[in-house]
Amino acid sequence: MESVAYTWFNRLIATRFMEVNDYLPSHIRVLSSESGKMEPDLVTTPFDVDLTFTDKEKQDIVQLKNENHLDECFRLLFIKQCNALNEILPTLFEKTADYTELLLNISVIDKEGVVSHLVNDIAEDDFNIEKGGQVEIIGWLYQYYNTEPKNEAFAKNGKITKEEIPAVTQLFTPDWIVRYMVENSLGRLWIEGHPNDLLKSKWKYYLDEAEQEPKVQERLDEIHKEYAKLNLEDIHFIDFKAMRLIRKKQGKN
Repeated sequence: MESVAYTWFNRLIATRFMEVNDYLPSHIRVLSSESGKMEPDLVTTPFDVDLTFTDKEKQDIVQLKNENHLDECFRLLFIKQCNALNEILPTLFEKTADYTELLLNISVIDKEGVVSHLVNDIAEDDFNIEKGGQVEIIGWLYQYYNTEPKNEAFAKNGKITKEEIPAVTQLFTPDWIVRYMVENSLGRLWIEGHPNDLLKSKWKYYLDEAEQEPKVQERLDEIHKEYAKLNLEDIHFIDFKAMRLIRKKQGKN
C-alpha cells in the first residue's frame, strides 16, 4: 500500500507541475481547469486529449459523465494519461501492475482530497517557472512526504532496514547546493584550464583559490596546463555515495 501511495503521489505532483507549465502533450489540464472550475479540463473535454481509447472506454466515459460520476471518470482518464506519458517519461511514469491502478482512489470533487489540496492550497506561481516557481518544488514535496518514515527510522534503536534506506538517505538537495557543488568541481576544473572571466562572472557560488606560496603555485600552474588539454567530453564524475550502496549490497567493504 505504501509503495502504491508513493507511486500516485509522485505522479500527481509531476502532473501538476507539467500542467501549470503547459508541458503536457495535449496542452489540456489534467488536475485542474483553466477557468477555475472544480471539474478538470481533462474530464470536461476528454476526447480533445491526445489519448487512444477503445470503444468500450469511450462508452464508459460518456456514461460516467452523463450519470455525473466525475470521480470515476477522472480516475479512468488520469490512468490513461499516466500510461500515455510512459512513452515520453518512462522513468517517472513507469508501467505499473494492475493492482496499482485498482488501488487508485482519489477524488476531484472532495474538497479535503489530495487533488483539491494540491490545486488550491499551493499557489500556482510556486509551480510556474515563468513566475518564480521551479521544478525544485517536486523535491521539497518529496522530502516532506518522507518526513514521518525518516523520523521513525532515526528514532528507533537498531540498524536501519533496507526498506527504510530510501527515506533516510534520499533527501532532496536544494538548487543552490547543486550549483555550489558543480561550480566548484566541474566549473573549477574547466576554468583553471580554460580561463573565462565572463563565464565565471555568472557563477554565484564559485570560490576563488586562496593565495598560495610560490612553490605550491608553480605546481598548480603545471596542473592547470594539463587541464587546458581537456575537452568537456573527457571529464567524468563518480557518485561515491551510490557506489558505496552498491558495494554494500554486493557484500563488499
